[in-house]
Amino acid sequence: MNESTPKPWYREPWAWMVLAPLITVVVVSTITVSIAVRFADDKVSDTYYKDSRMYHFSAEQDLRAKELGLAALVQFQPSEKSVVVELNGDLDYPKALLLTLSHPVESDLDKHIELLPALRGPLPGHFA
Repeated sequence: MNESTPKPWYREPWAWMVLAPLITVVVVSTITVSIAVRFADDKVSDTYYKDSRMYHFSAEQDLRAKELGLAALVQFQPSEKSVVVELNGDLDYPKALLLTLSHPVESDLDKHIELLPALRGPLPGHFA
């Protein structure tokens, strides 16, 4: 009987028939988990109750501003990455004003722009 030296395990086809599906599952699972983590949906806010209250609060603020004859004109200049807010009505100008632009779905796309103080006239601000 002719004895041959055994081949290394990685040269045996049965080893690869057993390992190939397992390796494929590990690679595809890793890709799936990384995609799920990177592009996770945040459609439901953790503070949905607070957001709901803020919606009603904002509506009340809008009605109050209308009663007082207050208005604001917001102009964006995307090429300069700036925003100008003109306040109209009989009011005392605030020392500082924070303009919040909320994205309806992605909270990490929300923008908070600090408007620079002005004596009278438009309030300029810059965004990234």
